[in-house]
Amino acid sequence: MAHIDNFLDACDTNNVSEVRQMISAGVVNINARDSEGWPGLYIAMGYNHTEIVAILLAGRDILLDTTHSSYGWTGLHAACYNNSVESARLFLAHPACTTHIVTMLDKDGQTAEMIASNRGNQDCVRIIKEFLDKPKIKEFIDKEETKALMERLGLGDVGVEPVMLEGMTLTQIGDAIEKITAIEPTMEKGKNTLEVEHQQELQKLEVERQTLQRKLNSVLDKHAEENNLYENYCTEKKSQKEILQAELQQRLQAAQPNPPASLIPECPICMESMRPPLQIFNCSNGHLICSICRPRVNMNKCHCEALYVGRATAMEQMVRQMLGIM
Repeated sequence: MAHIDNFLDACDTNNVSEVRQMISAGVVNINARDSEGWPGLYIAMGYNHTEIVAILLAGRDILLDTTHSSYGWTGLHAACYNNSVESARLFLAHPACTTHIVTMLDKDGQTAEMIASNRGNQDCVRIIKEFLDKPKIKEFIDKEETKALMERLGLGDVGVEPVMLEGMTLTQIGDAIEKITAIEPTMEKGKNTLEVEHQQELQKLEVERQTLQRKLNSVLDKHAEENNLYENYCTEKKSQKEILQAELQQRLQAAQPNPPASLIPECPICMESMRPPLQIFNCSNGHLICSICRPRVNMNKCHCEALYVGRATAMEQMVRQMLGIM
């Protein structure tokens, strides 16, 4: 934060050496705002510190559409407000300056040209009109990425720099046209090379896609087989449980004659004898209930209003002894 404050103070006080040193050292974000929302370019252009404006505009990372966080002004708005003509001219000459940026609206819906006109700053109005009326060859070229692409295609540097009409003589315009004409065969060669590269990349990706599709199909088949095996296992275990339960009941019934009904306690809810495998529960007063009816009682309370407290294991053991089940 201290670096940002020092940098913006240098932009404000026209401390050229400090601005240059901090940008070269890479210790500051060139587009940073101060606590009041003012970017460095906005400040320098507002005060017409042209040398600092030129340094900032030469920065690789400078963003021309950075605005004041409250007013929505760009640096061009600030220059037009204070009639900083030279700063506005430098801004408009930047390769990244576009019609969109020049005509950006502030929070009140005003362009930089409108602000200049309202304040009678006609020189700023004039150079903005000249910029907007001038035919554009191309508003911006990403030089670094384009150069990298040219080198990858083996074409070298074939005119990556943008053409700026401002200040060009007729001879220079003619020379520029001839240069573009001269590299047109190279441009066509680059186009063909790029098409071949793209086709090879697509073919490689198609092979990878087919490989991944086969792998996906294999995994899906494996999952389906595992799910089927597990379902069969679960079905078998459920069937075994049913067989075991039926066998248990059959053996219980055949073990010995049924004891007198008076010896086997009955559930006071369903009135059925509480024989195994039923579990028997009791309340704190000793009243019994079977494991089927207990979940149905309201508030887990016995008819005597006492809570059911747990298993009546002693009673379950007595019933088993009476039935000959150990």
